[in-house]
Amino acid sequence: NRRDDKWGGSLEKRMAFPLAVVDEAKKIITKHATKPFILGYRISPEELEEPGITLADTKQLVEALKGKGLDYLHISLGRYAQTSMRDKTNQTTILSELIAITGDDLPLIGVGNIQTKEDISKVLAMGVSLAAMGRQLIVDPDSVEKIEKGAELLTALSEETRPDLAIPDMMWQYMKSNKGWLPFE
Repeated sequence: NRRDDKWGGSLEKRMAFPLAVVDEAKKIITKHATKPFILGYRISPEELEEPGITLADTKQLVEALKGKGLDYLHISLGRYAQTSMRDKTNQTTILSELIAITGDDLPLIGVGNIQTKEDISKVLAMGVSLAAMGRQLIVDPDSVEKIEKGAELLTALSEETRPDLAIPDMMWQYMKSNKGWLPFE
């Protein structure tokens, strides 16, 4: 955020925009929802770029979000056990650091390269309320059912599995060109 208006500059000004969005969403829900409506917030907690979001920034935003009456906070990570990308001396996982802030006040969803039943168990043991799968469901859309049944999961995309996934050519090429994003055989 390099803005120089009321939404940019100091951390407080930069935080004002996401907090205003949450407040407005809550107003709209109150005005228009005719049945229970869940409101959550998804955040990438840290960026390597300078300037960019720091973990310290995120901690302050999470503290502010904690008082907004959200139903959940979804923490988007490359790996659920990820530590700070900027502070290599800090070996505490980002999820653990944010759980310490939210406690029981705000349910946390952890995500980040969760592929197996063991990964789900590990991330839940960290104290998050829910574990989310993303990339694994692209590789094997039946992962949840297979985990429940104890069946073997597909762990990588291949030309052999591609027809069942119905991934268009352009998307397939894009996924293959982004090395490390999705596993390929």
